[in-house]
Amino acid sequence: MDLNFRHLLLIVFLLAATLATAQRSVRYDEALQLAETQNARLISARLETERSGLRRKTAFELNKTQVTVMQGQYNSGAREDQNISISQGMTFPTAFVSISKWYEQIRRNSANEEQLIRLEVITSVKLNLQEQMVQRERLDLLKKLSGLFDSLSRAADIRYRAGEGTQLEQQQAALQQMDLKQQIERARQDQQMLQWHLGALLGFEEQLAVADSSWNRLALKVDTASMLALENPHLKKGMLQVAMAQEEIKVERSKFLPDLQIGYFNQTLIGAPIGNGELASRGQRFQGWQAGVSIPLWFRPTTVKLQMAKLQKQGKEMDRLQAKRQWQADWAVAKTEFLKQQKLLEFYEKSALPLALQIRSKAELSYRKGELDFLGASMAFRQAIQTEEQYLLSIWYYHQSLIKLEFLSGMNITNEP
Repeated sequence: MDLNFRHLLLIVFLLAATLATAQRSVRYDEALQLAETQNARLISARLETERSGLRRKTAFELNKTQVTVMQGQYNSGAREDQNISISQGMTFPTAFVSISKWYEQIRRNSANEEQLIRLEVITSVKLNLQEQMVQRERLDLLKKLSGLFDSLSRAADIRYRAGEGTQLEQQQAALQQMDLKQQIERARQDQQMLQWHLGALLGFEEQLAVADSSWNRLALKVDTASMLALENPHLKKGMLQVAMAQEEIKVERSKFLPDLQIGYFNQTLIGAPIGNGELASRGQRFQGWQAGVSIPLWFRPTTVKLQMAKLQKQGKEMDRLQAKRQWQADWAVAKTEFLKQQKLLEFYEKSALPLALQIRSKAELSYRKGELDFLGASMAFRQAIQTEEQYLLSIWYYHQSLIKLEFLSGMNITNEP
């Protein structure tokens, strides 16, 4: 009974360990959707945009209403006199308009920052997904090569035992096999690191693998160079910051205007003459209103703040100009890199890769027939496999350059797999 219980515990433990290590996978399109909804950085940017939108509602904020009650001998010896005053101060009305426009520019800037963060997150996810698919293809290639060298190693051992081969040939085969096992292990570790990174990008605390069974090439849909200047968030950022600085100048300038104040009072004047020889009694109340302005007598601080705002705008204009120049340079470099990688990928697909596959197949056949020694076969295999690996790298560099173009354009300009 005790032994059966131990067996049961062992089975439960193994099942729990299996479930705990079960790897979760996501499809390409699903990963992009999860990034939109679960990436904490992107959610934070949306909240900031929402907060900036609410700020505009505070532009027409009035000062607190002041209510004053005064009672006692303020008019005569009568202790029952009472005065109730209500006053309200407010900024000059045009200042409200300036503040409202300034807040609106802040909101637009926050919305553009959200779009930039979204681009960065989606770009990181796409790069990760593409690299995972290429790494998986590379791992499969290494496994195939390992299987091939397994058979070559066995053949070398048989040939050595039969006296047809040498011990050096046998040792070379064993060394090649050990080297391949190390490469496979490193490739698996690279995959795991990419999966952890993807999990973090999508809001999970676990590894996430791409579920797409095969690699698909992304393609450029259109040349958007003529449309980029209008809605590109990279370029809009500078323009929005200049506009925001301009509205801030208007806000600082509005502080030279006077503040307004209006009030109302209601009071008793016990014992005060009110005509015809009569005196005011406790039951008689008098009322009126008052209006005034608050004028700054010391303009120096406000003048300096206005100068600071103007200098800030000039700085933002320089930032915008430099950002535009940098973007133009980055776009030209990215477009050139894309065309270079596109040609390189076409070279591997049309010429180098088919030839490498033929060399690998013929080398294996020649070695089995005894027409080629192990060293010659090994060199042929290595050359063919190296070409196949370079082909996979060219796939990765092609997608990297294309996704960089998409990031710089600020739009979705690729066909998804």
